[in-house]
Amino acid sequence: MKKMSLPVAVFVAILGCVLAVSANVTTMQIHDQLKKERLRRFQAENTMQKMAQELKIIKSQANQYNQDLASIQEILGKRDTEKNAMKKQLDSLNEQNQVLLDQLDNLKKLRDPKAPEPKEPAAN
Repeated sequence: MKKMSLPVAVFVAILGCVLAVSANVTTMQIHDQLKKERLRRFQAENTMQKMAQELKIIKSQANQYNQDLASIQEILGKRDTEKNAMKKQLDSLNEQNQVLLDQLDNLKKLRDPKAPEPKEPAAN
């Protein structure tokens, strides 16, 4: 039995060493995977923070553009209102001009009904 116990002890010792090395390699691989996962999560968190900042800036710019657009629309609305008022005023002046021209024609006819009507000067 003594002759057999030494090789068994050596075999058990070698087997223990192989198992210890194997466990160490596996532990190192798991540790490396854990490090890589932590790095990926850190990078993803940084990317998300940058995106959140960019989104905030874009929203701010969009609000400014909306305010500018509202201001432009207000100016255009005022311009249209002024344009319509001026158009009404021009129509009124044209009507008054026509009334005055009609009155002038009537006065000319009253003054000398038989006299030929003078030619109006050509418009420039």
